[in-house]
Amino acid sequence: MTPKHFIPHAAALVPAMLFLLLLLIQAGPSPAQKAPRNGQSTTQKDAVDRYIDSVMTARHIPGLALAVIKDGKVLKEAVYGLANVEHNVPVKKETVFEIASMSKQFTCAAILLLQQQGKLSVQDRLSKYLDSLPDSWKEMRLYQLMNHTAGLRDDWEEENSFFLENHSDSLMFAKQKKYPLLFAPGESFHYGAGPFTLGLVIAKVSGQPYARFMREQIFRPLGMNSTSIFDSREIVPNRAAGYLYFDSVLTNGMDISSAATARGDVGVITSIDDMIKWNAALDDNRLFTAASRAAMFTPGTLNDGSYLSYGFGWFQYPSRGHLMIEHSGGFRTGFNTDILRFPAKGLAVITLCNNWTAGAYYIGARVVSFYDSDLQALSLRPTRPDPNPARTAQYKDFMTKAYQKTWSDKELYKQANFCGDNVEFLEYMLKGMKNWVYIDSISLAARPMHLYGEDIATVLLYRAEGGKRTYWSMGLNREGKLVYVFWEG
Repeated sequence: MTPKHFIPHAAALVPAMLFLLLLLIQAGPSPAQKAPRNGQSTTQKDAVDRYIDSVMTARHIPGLALAVIKDGKVLKEAVYGLANVEHNVPVKKETVFEIASMSKQFTCAAILLLQQQGKLSVQDRLSKYLDSLPDSWKEMRLYQLMNHTAGLRDDWEEENSFFLENHSDSLMFAKQKKYPLLFAPGESFHYGAGPFTLGLVIAKVSGQPYARFMREQIFRPLGMNSTSIFDSREIVPNRAAGYLYFDSVLTNGMDISSAATARGDVGVITSIDDMIKWNAALDDNRLFTAASRAAMFTPGTLNDGSYLSYGFGWFQYPSRGHLMIEHSGGFRTGFNTDILRFPAKGLAVITLCNNWTAGAYYIGARVVSFYDSDLQALSLRPTRPDPNPARTAQYKDFMTKAYQKTWSDKELYKQANFCGDNVEFLEYMLKGMKNWVYIDSISLAARPMHLYGEDIATVLLYRAEGGKRTYWSMGLNREGKLVYVFWEG
């Protein structure tokens, strides 16, 4: 499961996800920790270390592993805190974390690898590989499972008891087939469990269990020797324990069935060393062709031609005037992780944490600003005089209508691409808004950012005040048409 707000955006906002955001807010600041988190003296710590120390204290994160990569060179690889609190075991570069929904990029990559091998096509119907599907699933394509347009409900909205009762792939899939589709395949976007089904396809096509295929076809060829698919029975060296901080107490993460934790949408466990190797494989031809890598990072489209903010296992976002390719994972077992890439900058940040409410995306997005001032968080930018107050008032009215649910989700996206947000999320983040404050603008006229089928020439940066203080960017094409709205955190 990838809870909303542990990634910048996701389409399915459910009460459990709002609960998690409240946990993150509740964690709040606490007194600074006296002992260095990573074994360095205070004088040896750089600005990133000091930031990580402060955020780990504020959010009660037991352990964290971090990597910053620029043009293929590792600028920083650091570990902090404890992999296991009960046994006082420190995080190491080899420490293995559950990465939850970051696993989706691996499963989608496996489908693309099978396509490279001529064993399937992403255009194939799911019914070509799996039997006894509901009639409403008959036109469902593999690529729609990859980019969350298949119409499937996300069973991670269920309580833990669901996974304890349905403790095998076959039981979970049987339940999934009983849910009515949220929409006809290709008609809309709903972030969910499609890659779980893809794991079943991988096993069927390859003739191997999903875990073995991933090990033999992806992990081992890339030298990712600490990486595997979760197996509660297996002895995994350097495995981290997962935690949740709630009601002022740090607890162990929740228990769910081993089969649920091993699924194709959440099952990968890995280390920071191995994630560095994975990041490198996304930029070269060792395993994936240029065509496969382009497919991963290309926003999908719906049946009507409108663009998504999601490719094959990756969100595609316009952050701070630059294309950001990103995915997080947040798991009730006690983990929160993120990989964030700015391809035009050659920058990547990987963050692995063993606290479900760590806010790994926020950490990575802040860390990247230490390495490139263009990527500074909007909350740190000075507010400039507004050159067009009438336009600001127009967009305040527009956003007010959005959060007051003037439009349905589908109608919302006829107004602009809201980058995976839905009306429930907008209501939650903007309710009580009194002011829509201009911060700055970024001109991209000389080198427009092509995204969602448009050339973005201007990015407007705003701050919402009166309810929660939140930050937003709006991308306009050369004609001044609003193309997207992005919550910047």
